[in-house]
Amino acid sequence: MDERFEVREVPWAEPAAVDLRRAMWEHFRPFFPEETAEAESRLGGFEGVDAHIGRNIQVTVVVYDDDGAPVGCGSLRPVPRLGASVAEIKKVFVVADARGRGVARLVVRELERRASERGWDRLVLETNVQNEAAIALYSALGYERTEALRDHRPPAPVTMSRSLAPSIEVGSERG
Repeated sequence: MDERFEVREVPWAEPAAVDLRRAMWEHFRPFFPEETAEAESRLGGFEGVDAHIGRNIQVTVVVYDDDGAPVGCGSLRPVPRLGASVAEIKKVFVVADARGRGVARLVVRELERRASERGWDRLVLETNVQNEAAIALYSALGYERTEALRDHRPPAPVTMSRSLAPSIEVGSERG
């Protein structure tokens, strides 16, 4: 089957993007009961956390399958304390039925393309230490482990980064 996906840049508040992030919240909620309870208390649950994160988001993409259903998303926000050309990948999520079909790779590559268009030449991200599939994907896409972006309670997430700057190939000169 030759599957086709469409990627669209959308506002953070686009209903399809919100629905995907809500599905992500529900998916990971059992893995982080203390953090979830704290977020619900401090920020009002999903809506409050989503609004808090969304205030600095500058790029959001949604992937739609060939039936027009939203199947994946991801976002970018600047990280000024790391430099004007650094952005953070946030909220990459793929619905269960679409996993293993290249959607996450498509989301990340599209975020990289859009980051480059905006002048960001380094991307950073955090992912759960137990999310082996995400760590493997990011590693396969050229992301490397790096220093933590912020303080976390244990267990700390895995922090990764990748330069988007064009590499200069060094070859032998011929005389």
